[in-house]
Amino acid sequence: MKARAKVALLLCLVMLTTLVAGCGGGSTSGSKDVIKLGFLGAKTGSVANYGLPGEKGMKMAIEELNANGGIMGKQVEGIYEDNKGESSEIANIATKYITRDNVVAMVGDPCTGIAH
Repeated sequence: MKARAKVALLLCLVMLTTLVAGCGGGSTSGSKDVIKLGFLGAKTGSVANYGLPGEKGMKMAIEELNANGGIMGKQVEGIYEDNKGESSEIANIATKYITRDNVVAMVGDPCTGIAH
């Protein structure tokens, strides 16, 4: 199980490193001190066994990033919602992340069947 956790952490770090490249543009006067990332995974329902390890991996990656100074000097904050394994929930959560939570990126559920 430790090997799986390390792989999940590595994948999250790769995704977050990619995020840094996308955040490298010029700064604006409305720059914030926190970079928000949203997690779109199932914590309950029939596919929770996929979402829960993903959430844990994202939390571990964020903890490690913040311990090392964050991304470009900004701390990273994770926002976690339960999509319950339902595509309608994914759409609602993604909309909330964009319109209310102002996340810069979302880490998605590995269950492609519910992402349609």
